[in-house]
Amino acid sequence: MEKHDRTGRQHRQWLEEARKYQKRGDLEGMLSALLRLPPPLREELLPSAAALFRQAVREQHRRGSWRTLSTQAVRVDAEPGLVERGAAPEEAWAI
Repeated sequence: MEKHDRTGRQHRQWLEEARKYQKRGDLEGMLSALLRLPPPLREELLPSAAALFRQAVREQHRRGSWRTLSTQAVRVDAEPGLVERGAAPEEAWAI
C-alpha cells in the first residue's frame, strides 16, 4: 500500500511539473516531466506538448540544429503522440 501511495504521489508531482512548464512554454522542462509519466497520465498535456514539439522541430530544422533534432527523435520514440497528436497527416509526416 505504501509503495502505491508513493508512486501516485510521484506521478502527481511529475504532472504538476509538466503543467508548470507548459504554462511557461518550456518544451524541454515539460517533456522531462511528461515522459516520466505512464502513457495514460500523459493524455491531458499531450496535445499542447505536441504543438510545442512540432514548432521546436521546425525551428531546429531551419537552424540546422541536427544534434538537437536527433535528441528530439529519441523523445518521439518514447512518445509517438508528440508528432501525431493534433497534427494533420501531412504535417506529421513532414516532421
